[in-house]
Amino acid sequence: TKKLYPTSGDGRKKILAYSLLNHITEEFNTNKTIPIFLIEEPENSLHRSMQIALSKQLFNQEIYRYFVMSTHSSEMLYEMDKATLIRLCNEDRTIAKSFLYKVGEEFSKIKRELNESLTTALFADRVLLIEGPSEKVLFEKILQEIQPNYELEGGYILQVDGIKFKPYYKTLINLGINCIVKTDNDLKETTKNSSKQFEYIGYNRCVGLLDGNEWKKWEGYIEIDYSSSDREDKIKAWKKSNFNQIQKIQQLRNKNIYLSKVDLENDLNEAIPETLELWRNTNHDAVPYLQKQKLMRMIKLCDFLKEEDCQQIYNHSLFECLKKLTGDF
Repeated sequence: TKKLYPTSGDGRKKILAYSLLNHITEEFNTNKTIPIFLIEEPENSLHRSMQIALSKQLFNQEIYRYFVMSTHSSEMLYEMDKATLIRLCNEDRTIAKSFLYKVGEEFSKIKRELNESLTTALFADRVLLIEGPSEKVLFEKILQEIQPNYELEGGYILQVDGIKFKPYYKTLINLGINCIVKTDNDLKETTKNSSKQFEYIGYNRCVGLLDGNEWKKWEGYIEIDYSSSDREDKIKAWKKSNFNQIQKIQQLRNKNIYLSKVDLENDLNEAIPETLELWRNTNHDAVPYLQKQKLMRMIKLCDFLKEEDCQQIYNHSLFECLKKLTGDF
């Protein structure tokens, strides 16, 4: 390759070598034997975009149907599907956990998005799954003040962009990674019967992550009699009342699954009511204000928060998930 590409670096030579290997295997494998490739840390000497290109080549080309690869690169796994993941970690002894990873049909169109979020988490010891960007901004602000080295110590925050917790949770748990979940206590009004009936989708989302006969989803509908003027207040009151009464919600915490009492903004109002009182003097009522334009207003709030506010949130029971992430609990 030096004559043909005298200025090429190791990375370009490596990509060229894979291309030549493809050609040679296809051209000379006349007896149709099944080739099995052993690939050790192919990311070496490749910058990020080349690693992604090689990932596409390995996982999508028919010639690489069977290969074994060791890697420290999340980018090398962006295109993975129907792959057996084996995670090796060394504490007092070498521990190996494996999981057959397959992108579900409902996620096939967003495989890259799913894998990009997941692959970095595969190298962590503890992963906190959250719904969206406002949680991420808030939690990173708190940890910046309390535990700025949490990622170096094995923690990682994974944003699932909505409520797509299950494919992440299932993969991480089976690989022996400590998985923590924080999600809103959602109710969904049904249109199947007469109005004012709700499905308990937040609780069912949490229970649906767990296996075992003791974890049963909430069946039937919840009746909440409301008027047009008090709908949100009645729903919030039902959530708060049942949060403390339903034993299973408390038992979920033992499984590192944290259902909000209402939602992130209301939980925050319980943790730092005095701070939000000061902040909302110029920003109206803080909770509904935060619930609109969530990301931008959460960024503004985080700029307002002091270290003592972050300590107060970090130590509050509704944000216990953060202590589980850092290993303080």
